[in-house]
Amino acid sequence: AGKIVVAAGAWARELMATLGLDLPQYYIQGACMVMERSSLLLKHTVTTFTSPRIAMERGASQALEHTPWEQLPQFHSNEFIIVPDTNGNHLVAQRSCVQAAWMHSVPHAFLQDMCRNVYTHFPSLGQSRVLRSWITPVPFVPDEEPFWGPLEGEENVIMATGFGSVLIMAPMIGTVTRQLVLGEQVDYDLSAFRPNRKMTYHG
Repeated sequence: AGKIVVAAGAWARELMATLGLDLPQYYIQGACMVMERSSLLLKHTVTTFTSPRIAMERGASQALEHTPWEQLPQFHSNEFIIVPDTNGNHLVAQRSCVQAAWMHSVPHAFLQDMCRNVYTHFPSLGQSRVLRSWITPVPFVPDEEPFWGPLEGEENVIMATGFGSVLIMAPMIGTVTRQLVLGEQVDYDLSAFRPNRKMTYHG
């Protein structure tokens, strides 16, 4: 291929290992659930924010300075957000963890933690059933910066991975990555995001 773009999110480290690169990008696994509709009629999103996820990420970053990812202990955070959907049900999030082992289903303890949050703020949901739940990985980079730009030694490989959130950044990420692939003038200085950079931990 003339150019290869690596935008594999949480799977980028495993993919780059095939090129002999130990990419220091890991993952956070986040669980969410949907509760059935009830007499509670929310019109807006409700959230409380006390930075548990930031503390979790920084704890994991500090541990990764001297502990291999595969031996990392678990780190957890329990945040609260509830969002009404168009069917009158309630999306509830988020119970997160940093650990090497993949999770393919939501642990019962995670569901309990999310329900406890809901009942604390909205007791009327105490009789509502959990309709479905899921857990998915998102990228986690210890220095809190993405890997974005050409890979040194493999100049036909363009990396665009490790972003903490792409919900509002996706159009800009796509535009700049297109410029990199086509060899056009890039509108931003991406030097801080070099894929081969020496990692500086922010813990």
